[in-house]
Amino acid sequence: MKHHMLALVFAIVMAPGLALAHSAAKPGAPADGETLSAPPELVRLNFGDPMRITVLKLVGPAGEVKLARTDGMQPVTTLEARPEGEMGAGAYEIEWRGMSADGHIMKGTVDFQIEP
Repeated sequence: MKHHMLALVFAIVMAPGLALAHSAAKPGAPADGETLSAPPELVRLNFGDPMRITVLKLVGPAGEVKLARTDGMQPVTTLEARPEGEMGAGAYEIEWRGMSADGHIMKGTVDFQIEP
């Protein structure tokens, strides 16, 4: 029983350190929660370590906005993409999923607004 408790305590203590070992998203452009006066010409996501982004979507009030990526799906620490559709006023969300250098699946979202 002591060995099981020791293993449980070790797992709880080590869990935060293991989470830090993965590549984390850093502030990009637009920033999460930002309100813009005009549509962005470029969407930028930043990561602490190289990430291979497998899904990148931009969705707004009129549906999905096509993005032209510049990374060719190579592992990157900065991913840039240009919106190719109309972006009117309203709420938008960038959704991304990818694989970190250690093979773990990562995902996240960035929400922003465009003023009327």
